[in-house]
Amino acid sequence: MGPIIFFGTNDFAAVILEYLLQEQLPIAAVVTRPDRMQGRGRKVRPPVVKELLLSFNSQLPILQPEKVSTPEFLEQLRPFQADFFVVAAFGEIMKQFILDLPTLACLNVHASLLPHYRGAAPIQRALWNGDLETGVTIQEMVLKLDAGDILASCSCGIQPGTTLGELKARLAELSGPLLIDVLRNFSVYNEQKRKQEEHLVTMAPKILESEEKIDFTLPAAILHNHIRALSPEPAAWALVRLQGRELRIKLLRSAVASGGPPDGPPGTVLSPKGALIVQCGEGALELLEVQPEGKRMMSGKDFLIGARGELLLS
Repeated sequence: MGPIIFFGTNDFAAVILEYLLQEQLPIAAVVTRPDRMQGRGRKVRPPVVKELLLSFNSQLPILQPEKVSTPEFLEQLRPFQADFFVVAAFGEIMKQFILDLPTLACLNVHASLLPHYRGAAPIQRALWNGDLETGVTIQEMVLKLDAGDILASCSCGIQPGTTLGELKARLAELSGPLLIDVLRNFSVYNEQKRKQEEHLVTMAPKILESEEKIDFTLPAAILHNHIRALSPEPAAWALVRLQGRELRIKLLRSAVASGGPPDGPPGTVLSPKGALIVQCGEGALELLEVQPEGKRMMSGKDFLIGARGELLLS
């Protein structure tokens, strides 16, 4: 196996890169996104993948172009004479002249069982739709989004309360060993690769800001999936009317509550026995973990105690 250039940015990619480093695969360089201002303080921070390399005191070259698909960056990559490009949660679609550079293949780690959920948000969309199973796919990259031949895949179940953060971590842990096996036995996997069945394709578009707000007129089961699909980031949210003012509150963990007939319009806080339970269009939803704006994460029960007043969510 010859040199590998790894492309990745977030925590999902960092877990996979750590597997490759621990197994001493021949990583020649790492490409990640530029450092950006992040957080409430707007401090400049490196991507998680770069933070991982710095914590390892790695001497690997770290390349951070504004755009990968430029003739100038192509010339930066060429001297590495890579056999493979490995791409995981990188954040940029590459043009054909970049995909053509490695000697053997450009491989992508995609967090779904392709051809289901092509696109930017496969984990989020699987949770939002209430799927009971998902997985990861190692695919050969082509110009069309997530449409390349499948070399390997691995599935896992989804529990009803699983959040985005939890499922992303699980899929990253599955991806590392699978990718290593594909790289070490590429000729075997390459001979057995299969084309995607186009009639089975579903898409997973990026989550829009307009999709983050909760609509309590919807059924509780749908809202439960909405909340866990966005937790912990960017997080679903609602407005709380509390003591004459409106407060935005992030909803981080929930459960569909058992109960009788509706007790008020959607958004009414029912709070039996101190639990933060909200009436929905159909059924009710218990909010187990929330984060009011400007404050730390807390249990729904603690938020209810601190509110000391009549609540209505909208």
